[in-house]
Amino acid sequence: LVRAALAADNLTEALPHAKTLAPKAEAAGGMPAKKAADALAAAANIEEARKQFGELSTILVPLFQAEAIPGTTAYTCPMKQKPWVQRGDKMANPYYGKAMLTCGTVLPAKAK
Repeated sequence: LVRAALAADNLTEALPHAKTLAPKAEAAGGMPAKKAADALAAAANIEEARKQFGELSTILVPLFQAEAIPGTTAYTCPMKQKPWVQRGDKMANPYYGKAMLTCGTVLPAKAK
């Protein structure tokens, strides 16, 4: 939900979802992931939210790739050099939103 809100250039929608993300992030990626999720939830503007989303995604995306969760695809933004995961196969770049919505490259699944 955070990723979708950032892709839609909607900080107001992203922040409440980010607040609920911290415990889940910590469970998946430990304290570094929780700190990144907390920083994302406290972002003052969309640029900061996108930066913190990138930090969180850098921690969590490799875990998603290793699990190969059906219905999800991992991407990377070539301009930001940051990954993200989303459901479905219609790319929506959270780092540039509507300005570059379909910019990205599919990341392959990683072996466990």
